[in-house]
Amino acid sequence: MSLAGLGTPRGVLAVVAAVGAFMLGGGLIAVTVGGIGLLEVIAVPIALGAGVLLLLDPFWPLFLLVVSVPVDALFNRAFDALPVTASTALTLLTIGALLLRMPHEARVARLGPDDPTVRWTVAFALALTVSTLLAEHRDAALNDGGRIGSMLLITLLIIRIVTTPRQVQLLVLGLVAAALFSAAVLIIEVKLDLRLLSRHVAALASDFEGMARSSGASDQNPTTAALMQTAGVAMALALALEYPRQRLLTMTAAGLGILAIILSYARSAALTIAVVALMIAWRHRRSRFFPLGVVLAVIAGLASLPMVPDSYWARIGTLANFNTDYTLWRRLGYNMIGLDLLAQHPLFGIGPGNFPAFYVEPDYRYMPGRTLVPRQLHNMYLGIAAEMGLIGAVAFFGMIASSLLRLWRALPGCTTASQRAVVLALLYGSLAYYIGSLMTPAQYVKYTWLLIGLAAAQARVIAAQAEASAPVIGPAGPVTGADTRGRAEQPAE
Repeated sequence: MSLAGLGTPRGVLAVVAAVGAFMLGGGLIAVTVGGIGLLEVIAVPIALGAGVLLLLDPFWPLFLLVVSVPVDALFNRAFDALPVTASTALTLLTIGALLLRMPHEARVARLGPDDPTVRWTVAFALALTVSTLLAEHRDAALNDGGRIGSMLLITLLIIRIVTTPRQVQLLVLGLVAAALFSAAVLIIEVKLDLRLLSRHVAALASDFEGMARSSGASDQNPTTAALMQTAGVAMALALALEYPRQRLLTMTAAGLGILAIILSYARSAALTIAVVALMIAWRHRRSRFFPLGVVLAVIAGLASLPMVPDSYWARIGTLANFNTDYTLWRRLGYNMIGLDLLAQHPLFGIGPGNFPAFYVEPDYRYMPGRTLVPRQLHNMYLGIAAEMGLIGAVAFFGMIASSLLRLWRALPGCTTASQRAVVLALLYGSLAYYIGSLMTPAQYVKYTWLLIGLAAAQARVIAAQAEASAPVIGPAGPVTGADTRGRAEQPAE
């Protein structure tokens, strides 16, 4: 049965029967296998049934995969009773649904689009492979190289599957909603001094002056969670100012998101969102509502001051005196060591995941802020250059540049206000994220790679629309691409 036939009564009956069969089979497995509790007995058949439904269209498991990235603690909790993680399950479902759809696609479309970002991604994957094979600490290289390789798959899946403006809009709104949810969780956790979702050690081990820092609905460390939050807030601000629909969602996400960034004590995230918010405001400086907006923003800022703890101002104040916070000297040390390693291994670097081992070597014992605890280089760009060399860095910058430049050039080709708003949201969200990545090893964060995929997919969607509507000069005069296709299908007289 083809996918098109699923909308018929027979198709619906077949889907219901398949879901029921999988749920029944899952229930039998859960009951017969020893050592499985009541929660697993309930969860396994439901998960199998839901998996069958998600296999009908690869976009929906991809949507859940993308949205789960900034709120992975929530999804990890939801998948507790299953034998696989949320990320693994959703990735496999996305690939499975895509494989099921491919036989029904045109033969030329099955391998995916001939996209510049895809070509740069393949080049980066090759550089990553060579760097891994040449690494001194092979086990670490295989582990972290495999992590980055699995994240590259997210980029390729987004570019391959997302083909309509509506799909891009849903993904962007999903990320904004996820940012709102994570912000609400963080604010509740900070104000009530509890933990709702996060359980990973990275999300629980960070503190400032004895105050535990929250990661919201993320299992990443608080600084990385705040970095993802800046992207979500920037997208929300751009959408709220560019497009009136869903403004309740976008304005709420922006307001609570900014407060959550402050309460996360992430200095880099706070400075980044301040810079990007000013850039968004500058874009709208000629609007007749600009003075009113400035007044409302000042009032909102003053009203929120009582909610900002004194310890936050103390943390911001450390930027004026590095001696009050040793982590600032440590960040300087990261970059000095990274530059030295790049000079020694310029082509393919020291290998993915190898920086922590080199960081604790005796040669660097006099570097500022250096400790005997292995740590990542907190600068995504220098980290990639040091670990994967200049060849890997060029390919990585090619991925970012090819997606963002094409997206910027596609802005005049937007056919609707909503599409223009989504393009600007992706541009500002990416800008915020990439600025913040100067202080974070974000190459090991899925959000980095999904942003590249979304920007490339949106640019390709707009280019396809422009190509379809471009006039073609024919014997009967100018016609659109759609009219040309229609005439080509008519039989000759």
